[in-house]
Formats: sequence, structure tokens, C-alpha cells
Amino acid sequence: MRYLYHYTSLDTLALILKNRTLCFNNLRNVDDMEEAQSEDMGEFGKFVYVSCWTADSKESIPLWNLYTPNMHGVRIRLPEKPFKMYHYKKGEFFLKQDTDTCIEFADVFAENKYSVSPDNPALLSEVRQEYTGTR
Repeated sequence: MRYLYHYTSLDTLALILKNRTLCFNNLRNVDDMEEAQSEDMGEFGKFVYVSCWTADSKESIPLWNLYTPNMHGVRIRLPEKPFKMYHYKKGEFFLKQDTDTCIEFADVFAENKYSVSPDNPALLSEVRQEYTGTR
């Protein structure tokens, strides 16, 4: 199985476990302001929310430095495709082609909000401590 990894603080890990949610930030709030710019769509980034993950299973000093306070935190591992997927056919919800997505469109249109759900309800139930550094 392939995995994705996320570097974060202990405080953020506590919130993830308490609320059983992952937070996505607006693309305009990332460190590289050019990431929110698009030549063909202008400032489309203000409508995009992201969470930064890596597929590299090797630990990264630069990522520890970027995403954890003083390089103290945790690295979370999730399956590469952790979310429940929905398939919509062309014509449903005004789609111009068949689409696979982790967003349940019925919720978007009914409640003007959406969330993504883990494919496996026990996804966040296991927390293991793996320590590879020196103390």
C-alpha cells in the first residue's frame, strides 16, 4: 500500500484526533504567494483549499523545518487515497463529463457546504509512535 505523509505540530495532531478532521487552508495563506496565482485563471487560488502532504516515505529535514515548530512535532501517515469516493455521471449536478471525487455533491447543493469522509471509519483510530531521531 502507498502512503502520504504530513508534518505538523503536536497541538495540531491533538486537534485532528479530537475532532477527527483534517484542516485545509486557503491557497492564499501558503508560504509561496505565487502558488495562488494562475496565468490563465488569475487569482483562482482564493477559491482553492489545500493540505500539504508528501509521498516520500523518507523523513525530510526541510519539511520538519517548514511545518513543525522548531522541528518538534509529528509526521502523520495515511493511505494514499484515504477518502470515500463518489462517482457522478455526465449531466448530474451540471457535470460535463463523468467525474470521480471525494466530495458528495448532494451536500454541497443542499447545505452550501461539504466535507470529505474517510473510506475507512477506523482511519484515525490508530496512533503509533515512531521515533527515528536522537534525543
